Amino acid sequence: MLLADSFAPIGNALFVMASPGCMDVITGSLAYAFQIYFDFSGYSDMAIGIGLMFNIMLPVNFLSPYKSLNIQEFWRTWHITLGRFLVNFIYFPMGGNRKGKLRTYFNLIFTFFISGLWHGANWLFVFWGTLNGVAVAIHRLWSKDLNMKMPKWAAFIVTFLFVWLSQIFVKCRDMGHAFDVFAALGDFSPEKYALFAEEFSSSEITLFIIGIWIIFFMPATDFFRRTFKPALWNLLLSLTLIVWSILSFNKISPFIYFNF
Repeated sequence: MLLADSFAPIGNALFVMASPGCMDVITGSLAYAFQIYFDFSGYSDMAIGIGLMFNIMLPVNFLSPYKSLNIQEFWRTWHITLGRFLVNFIYFPMGGNRKGKLRTYFNLIFTFFISGLWHGANWLFVFWGTLNGVAVAIHRLWSKDLNMKMPKWAAFIVTFLFVWLSQIFVKCRDMGHAFDVFAALGDFSPEKYALFAEEFSSSEITLFIIGIWIIFFMPATDFFRRTFKPALWNLLLSLTLIVWSILSFNKISPFIYFNF
């Protein structure tokens, strides 16, 4: 509520613009990437917490995926339980990596094709899922078959850029809209930049700084669950966040995962 819902209006504004500029696309798509990150992280923690109230230990489902150094690592840390299900019930039964290199690449891409259908029965989700499958296959070719590596900083940048920009497809209305948004990345017109600078507030800048700090510089929330100890500071922090959340109940908070 406090993080994801704060990014939502920034992201939503991009996808209803008639003619966005480059900076609109960068900030809007990044806000959407942060929104679904904090939504999914929060949902996963809520499920684990509610399970513990009934003495049920649910598996970790979200483990700082935006810190990943390759696309395969990303999918091992984002929606972990879905990935485990797809591997065990689709990838392995199809032969996994036991039937040659070409069959392995096909199995990877097909598994992600099914993942796209699982998220939503439309062409955007199918394309997004298949695109990620192709990326995982390329990573396997690069790292295992060609035995090539890149510096960690470069691997991180390439991985995050791909994940961030590929998520545009699942937010757009249709494929034409998605291509229009990508085309707008090349629009550096001074008029649109001036309009963006005028409308982009200091509070939004502060929000992005907080989001970047939490996502990239803080440990995964599972770390805090495993290391938690009752203390006055934890009590005060928890009470503050609870009260803040309750006071935010009057905001419109659409459940974006109805789309998935």
